[in-house]
Order: sequence, then structure tokens, then C-alpha cells
Amino acid sequence: MAKLKKINFSQKLNKFVDEEGNEGRQYYAQDAGYIDLLAKDKEGNFIVIKLKKGRKNDEVIGQVLRYVGWVKSNLAKNSEEVHGMIIVGDRDKKLEYGLEMVKNLVSCKIYKINFKLDEY
Repeated sequence: MAKLKKINFSQKLNKFVDEEGNEGRQYYAQDAGYIDLLAKDKEGNFIVIKLKKGRKNDEVIGQVLRYVGWVKSNLAKNSEEVHGMIIVGDRDKKLEYGLEMVKNLVSCKIYKINFKLDEY
């Protein structure tokens, strides 16, 4: 997995590490499931990141909102905000329609992969 600091999220993010030393990659959110990536922005707010490949992208909105709710209830303190970010490989109209209703809580980005081949 690429280092979090090397990925351009359009903002600086740092991987979350809880008080017990558990890191924010495949973070166990108890009855909510596993969060792909849990990070904090420069203001100290939580960012729940869901990496999505394949179809049925609109269903991921409910999943991200579940994780956002769990983090808000279990990890966020005082004025810390919690937002979601979905990272997908392609545009999807169903996803776009769903995101329109939660755009203040969940953002979406499209990933692109570049390969570089070196001599063996």
C-alpha cells in the first residue's frame, strides 16, 4: 500500500493511531466493521476513507455513513468533526445522485494508477 503522505487527497492527511497503538489501516470499528483508512486532517478532524473498486458504488454511501457515525460516537472528542471520503475507479451516476444528498459529510475522488517499468 502506498504511503498515505504520498497520496494527493487535496489536503494533508495523517494516518490515525489510537491510544492503544492501533493504526488507521483496516481499522476495527467494532460492530460497524473495518474502516479501510482512518486519518486526521491538519485541523485534527477525522476522515473516514473507503477504497472502492468495481460496481455498485452507490451502496458504499451507507457504509461510509455507518463508519462516520461510529467514529463520531466512539473516537471524536469535543469539536472534532468526522467526514467521509470515497475513492473510486470510475464515475457512477448512481453514486453521484446519492452523494448529492450528503455532500457536506462525504466527498468522492477518482483514482488513477500510473505504472513505471524498470529493467529487471
